[in-house]
Amino acid sequence: MTRTLDTDMSFTAMVDLLKDTSLPAIRSVDGRSALTHQRLKSFVQALSVEEFGLSPSSRVGILLPEGPELGCCIVAMMAVCCVIPINYHLTDSEVVLELQTLRATAVIVSGTKENRALLDSISVAGVAVLLLEASDATAGKFRLSARHGQPGSEHPSSETLAAPLRALEGGEHSNNGRRLLQKKSFMSMRSQSASLSRNNLSLSRSTRSGVSMTRNNLSLSRSTRSVPSVTVPAKYTAPDDHVLILRTSGTSGNKKTVPYTLRTLVLGAKCVANSWGLGPSEVNLNMMPLYHIGGIVRNLLAPILSGGTVIITTGFDAVAFWDILQNHSPTWYFAVPTMHMAILDEGARIRDQGHKSGAGLRTSIRMIANAGGGLPHNLAVQLRTLFQGSTVLPSYGMTECMPIATPPLDYKLEKPGTSGVSVGPEIVIMDAETDRILPANAYGRIMVRGAPLFNGYEDNDDANAQAFTKDGYFDTGDMGHLDEEGYLFITGRSKEVINRGGEIISPVEIEDAVLMHPKVQNAAAFSVPHQVLQETVGVILVSRDDNCRVGLKELHRFLADKLHPTKWPQLIVYMNDVPKNQTNKPVRVKLAERMKFGELDDTKPASKRLFEAVCPPKGTDLSVPIPTSSVPALTAKHLIAVLSKMRGVSAVSVLCISTGHFAVFAAGDLKKGKEEVQAYLATKIHDYQIPSDIFVLPSLPRLANNSVDEAWCLRLYQDSIAETLSPIEEEVVLIIESILGLPERPSKAADFFEIGGNSLTAAKTMAVIRGKFGVRLAPMTLFQCRTAENLSKLIILKAPNLLLSQSSENEKAPLADEPRPLVNESRSPTSFAALLVQSMSILILRPLHTIVFWLFFAYYLSSFGVSVFLDNVTKSDVVTSIGKIIVLMLSVSGAYITMQIILPTFTIACKWLIIGRYKRGKFPLWGSYYLRWWLVDQVIHEYGMGVFETFDWTKTLYFRLMGAKIGWNVVLRATALREFDLVEIHSNCSITESKLRPFGVEAGLMVLDAIVIESDCVINRKSCIAPGTIIPENTALPPRSTAFSLDEADQKYRVFAPPNPEWGLVAWIYFAFVGLPIVAVAKFIGFLPWMACIYWLVQFPFFSDASNPAYDMLSRFAQFIMHQCEPYRIGIHILASVARFVVCPFVDLAMVILVKRLVIGKFTAGQRRNTPWELVKHWTMQKVNGHGALCGVYDLLGRHYSSISAIYRALGAKVGKRVYWPGTPLDLYEYDLLEVGDDVVFGSRSSLMFSDSVESRKITIEEGAMLADRCVVLPGVVIGKNAMIGTGTLLGKNGYYPPGSTWIGAKNGDALLWDAGDEAAALKEPTIKPFGKAFYLKQAAFNVLPEWAVVLYNCFCTILITCLWTLIPIGGLLVARQYYTWCMENMTDAVVDAVDTRGFAFFVLGSYSTYIMVITIAFSIMIASKWLIIGRRVPGSYDWDKSNYCQRWQAAITLQMILHGLPNNIRGSQYLVWYFHALGATIGDRVCLYPTGADPMMTEPELVTIGDHSVIDCASVVAHINSKGFFSMNALKIGRGCALKTEARLLSGAEMQDGSQMMEQTLVVGGEIVHRNKIVQGWPSREMRRNRNGRLCAASAATLG
Repeated sequence: MTRTLDTDMSFTAMVDLLKDTSLPAIRSVDGRSALTHQRLKSFVQALSVEEFGLSPSSRVGILLPEGPELGCCIVAMMAVCCVIPINYHLTDSEVVLELQTLRATAVIVSGTKENRALLDSISVAGVAVLLLEASDATAGKFRLSARHGQPGSEHPSSETLAAPLRALEGGEHSNNGRRLLQKKSFMSMRSQSASLSRNNLSLSRSTRSGVSMTRNNLSLSRSTRSVPSVTVPAKYTAPDDHVLILRTSGTSGNKKTVPYTLRTLVLGAKCVANSWGLGPSEVNLNMMPLYHIGGIVRNLLAPILSGGTVIITTGFDAVAFWDILQNHSPTWYFAVPTMHMAILDEGARIRDQGHKSGAGLRTSIRMIANAGGGLPHNLAVQLRTLFQGSTVLPSYGMTECMPIATPPLDYKLEKPGTSGVSVGPEIVIMDAETDRILPANAYGRIMVRGAPLFNGYEDNDDANAQAFTKDGYFDTGDMGHLDEEGYLFITGRSKEVINRGGEIISPVEIEDAVLMHPKVQNAAAFSVPHQVLQETVGVILVSRDDNCRVGLKELHRFLADKLHPTKWPQLIVYMNDVPKNQTNKPVRVKLAERMKFGELDDTKPASKRLFEAVCPPKGTDLSVPIPTSSVPALTAKHLIAVLSKMRGVSAVSVLCISTGHFAVFAAGDLKKGKEEVQAYLATKIHDYQIPSDIFVLPSLPRLANNSVDEAWCLRLYQDSIAETLSPIEEEVVLIIESILGLPERPSKAADFFEIGGNSLTAAKTMAVIRGKFGVRLAPMTLFQCRTAENLSKLIILKAPNLLLSQSSENEKAPLADEPRPLVNESRSPTSFAALLVQSMSILILRPLHTIVFWLFFAYYLSSFGVSVFLDNVTKSDVVTSIGKIIVLMLSVSGAYITMQIILPTFTIACKWLIIGRYKRGKFPLWGSYYLRWWLVDQVIHEYGMGVFETFDWTKTLYFRLMGAKIGWNVVLRATALREFDLVEIHSNCSITESKLRPFGVEAGLMVLDAIVIESDCVINRKSCIAPGTIIPENTALPPRSTAFSLDEADQKYRVFAPPNPEWGLVAWIYFAFVGLPIVAVAKFIGFLPWMACIYWLVQFPFFSDASNPAYDMLSRFAQFIMHQCEPYRIGIHILASVARFVVCPFVDLAMVILVKRLVIGKFTAGQRRNTPWELVKHWTMQKVNGHGALCGVYDLLGRHYSSISAIYRALGAKVGKRVYWPGTPLDLYEYDLLEVGDDVVFGSRSSLMFSDSVESRKITIEEGAMLADRCVVLPGVVIGKNAMIGTGTLLGKNGYYPPGSTWIGAKNGDALLWDAGDEAAALKEPTIKPFGKAFYLKQAAFNVLPEWAVVLYNCFCTILITCLWTLIPIGGLLVARQYYTWCMENMTDAVVDAVDTRGFAFFVLGSYSTYIMVITIAFSIMIASKWLIIGRRVPGSYDWDKSNYCQRWQAAITLQMILHGLPNNIRGSQYLVWYFHALGATIGDRVCLYPTGADPMMTEPELVTIGDHSVIDCASVVAHINSKGFFSMNALKIGRGCALKTEARLLSGAEMQDGSQMMEQTLVVGGEIVHRNKIVQGWPSREMRRNRNGRLCAASAATLG
């Protein structure tokens, strides 16, 4: 089964192949914006390396850490020169050797992490150094500069650097593929055969038989014609230039150089893309190194050249893998088996947290590809089980040919052990001796031929002769067979290389390093089976002195600066010689099998990985076993005997601490002490037998019987190992002990690798540390910080707040259980001053707004509308009428704009005049400072930001004018910010839909304290930052966070910050000519019913009445008043108001639906495309749609019913039947991304987030599920059938919440599992709820109102409320008219002079009197309706189908709108307490309710009891609970001196005892009790403690100032 590949690709340079789309090409996970294909192409086109003396023939090393810059650098530099990717973790000497061997002319290194010693060594070696500086804004982008201060020059310029580079390139070894053909080497010979060609470049190879033949590509449908002649710009590499150089290990283990042409790499990437179905919608998660061909071709070039996306991380981390999977939605990944295993382990942990779907998890992964060796069948099955719906594909490739094979995409693991079918090259099986091609199912050598196979090793004729046959087949070095369908099965390997977790390691490289050790005479490295890595490194050592061998620890120390730790031997076999074949060459294959080594386990200590054996005779068959045995253990007796012979030692005692662990106590004249003893032992016993604990004493303590006092010696030993550990050091030591499986706790100074660690356990250790401390450290960090002590220092350096947090933890002490005396520090809320000041908002500030607006409107209309309205025509024509409407509209707009300017100006002035700068401290409630604060807060609440709310920068300006300290580039989206002088926000912060209020409460007190948010912080939606909080620099908090959850901060949460894309010229053109006109037209049409009433109104003359001469003496304002008071005008005015609030919403909504369907189209899931149209499309839909209230129709139709479902369907959502919609509408506009099943129940005030800065994802709520109130649902969430999402829950991105499960709260960016439930039962359980039974099936014990009756009732209430509140200006008009009528009857010069001033006064007086009447009526109706419709509530069950309470409650809620927010004007005052008294609440003395407001205020007042001196801030006190449609009510009790702070929530049936407190964003569930004097915090709540300084301690206590 062979796939044909068209290799005749016509392109001239890499830039021709790069896409020009707005989709991301390279993404990071650090919060920077993605590098789009369009920008990548522009970046490559603009990249200039000529200034550094580089050209397409230059070889440039790339020595960068894993990350987006490495990927972009490889792609970009391949377009302009030949690149040599180098393992960033190599030792300095290995790096220099690699650059010299591959003849690099320059090397690119990171400019931020400069290793001066290494760079100096590189420069001395003749290689120029270029520094790469990464972009802070865009992932992958960078700039290059020459390194200053290189040896031999102070600050070389680009020109001085270019000279040596050109000199280096002028020699024999140019990297241009065409120039290489001219060299006198094996690769430059021209074939004498003209029958076969490769792009018209016939490269001849000496074969094993010495015959020169050319390669052909029998399996490829390839044209033999040459590529059209195109002039390639000198700037770019051409298709047949070498653009990549890698090194590989051959059959002898020696490294060989593999050059790649651009065409070969492109063809390889095309093979990968075609075989795996890659395209623009695919997103690859790359954690593979990009210095191997697999990572470069499969994970980098294939996604980019196919128009897809690659997420490039900083290295493999299983914990980070799942974080990225959750927050970035990759669709496939490619990894080695060891990575798969770690991913499975972490995935199992996540599954056990409750997110399981069957036996696995729902993820965005559709394909998993294996790399670096065979994929065990059981591992493939586990992957497919865990990643539900994914395809698991093994793959086969090598450095010389990438890729070779992989199964088709419909592969179902039906052929265990296969590597797949050919995806490009021809694959055959050859006989090992005759080069004969074997039939199907015959075992032999695996051979490949054709693209994307490389052209041959560089400068290595012998290797090419051995690797290629006369027919051009390349020997892969692997053994296997092909079945009848063309599936390849690899069953063995003839090569001696070691495949450690997918990394190919040369045994010769290891041997060369080991042989440098003075105790080693000869060595042979070989592969050993490994439990996780599949293979690891073993070594046979021949010691110079068989009585003095080197051990693993000493060998590792010796190799530390010579080999990367992944290449260190993990097992030693001591022999008298290395095994050899008949020709006296070392034999490295099958050694582990012959010595019967099973899979090596990392938990096995180093002492158990030392063996000895006798070398078999030369030429011994590879099937003959080699008997081995563990090295003999050292005994205390032997150790004493050896030391007794040491000169200067008078006495010796040895204690056995544990198996193989001795402590030596030597007495005598030893000047050098311990070192002298160790040096002596090194000549007498083996290195691995030398004890580390040696004590040299003048004499040994003796007992009475003259024996050594071993108890005294043991105490000496114990004192020596005793060490003081900081809390962080203790945690790190415990982690190391656990992962390495050590029998005893290691010292903090113990070397990780000397006590049994390796690169795999190092990666596990760093993953656990990251999860424990929230510090992102690269897996390779442990190779630099090898002890717990040094690692702890690095952790503190990365997160200094951890040190403060730990010190605060040390001071923790439980709260005293003794009752605290209740101290009354508040003033009287019924004092004259308090009642006077707190009446100002409702009696002055509220009506002033309306009255002043009407005065300005009348002024503008009377001043500027004179010419239009001066007519005596009884009925105006159309043109005149339109002119009058325009003037009316201009007058209304003028009054509105004037108010938008005056009101915030007035607010700013009030703030500075009344309170000045806010002060930190505690102030008595209803004291002087509190009343001043309250009044300013009411002014701000009532008058708002006005014109300052227009743009983000104007909002920031307003906050600064009010006293806030805000840095540059701060984004504040829908964020509540008050007490401005106490808020400090540094630069580059993003804060979304959160509360930053330095205001807090305690019993009887108002508390003000500063909030400081340092630079580069992200605070996501629905977060609440408490007074006294300091958010450290570069903190990113998850949604629904508090100051007490700073330990959950992680950079992964930056994706939820609102994107702030740049609007280019094209976008602004779209905005000006498409978006803005659409919004204007839609809003205009929405106002047509109102304008129709106004059209009727202007049919009558305005300002002249010839029938009364005295009338002409009145001013235009007076004439306006007189004519507005005509009965028909008052009637039309009321009619217009009714049309505005009852009819216009339906027209407005119709326009939204039309715009959505005809212009906007569908919103689709996928990566963000910040194209001009996409930007304008989102803006337009947001502006047309509003904030989710469906233009006001939501309230008119009754909120919960099927008509709302119909509207959502019309807007693109997929909605089932009998959905109970929330009382507060969902704020959304990407309706197409919402899917709601039958019988779903919504709670109020939840936030559904479909898009973040990375992508858009669908949200699915399956049938019967419930989403309670105040939840935050992130993109990609799936809520299973009949699942229950409790109040205030955060549902993590792409989270799956199984059927029947119950979730609540938030921790580390996701919900907490409350009850796993029974998934099988939930899937069978009926979904219909009591609401559906009653309202839709009419299965209720009472008469259920039909939906049309509900709509009529809502419209009637809206009309009633509109008419009532419209009376305010009408009352002013009528009173002013009476005054002007009197003036006309008593007109004198004095009256004329004062008429307007008094007229204004009478208008104000009339409006104010009417306002007092209106609010009196409103409060009266509200209180009366509560008692008439609801009555007195009593605890009990009130399901929709069993009681008519819910129906009556909905009716009362609708009528409650008559208050128009009046309770907010009396919040924090005694007036509000009296109001709730009237509604039935039991409230004690000096209780402060909602000083900063609440949504909602208490909904069942008669079920709430509040003790004296308690304070409830912006908290929720709700006595009802609606669980999956089952409605019940229970009493709530709040004791004396209690405090409920911002966003606290006390659920039905809960209780707070005297003196207790609920901190910010805290949930106390029904039935729970907050005990006397206790403080709780969290969602759900947990008890807090105070430290000895009296401060509250939580996970982030150190941040509370």
